[in-house]
Amino acid sequence: MTPAVASRLARRSFTHDLRRGLSDGVATATQESFRIKFVVRFMLRII
Repeated sequence: MTPAVASRLARRSFTHDLRRGLSDGVATATQESFRIKFVVRFMLRII
């Protein structure tokens, strides 16, 4: 395998991991915001 192909594959895997990490972070953030909204609604209902 030539160095150019190796670097291209490494870069592709890096961008793929980065994109996956970003999407996971966004999903976690949306889940957290949903949970916070639910908790706030629950508290308001109790009060």
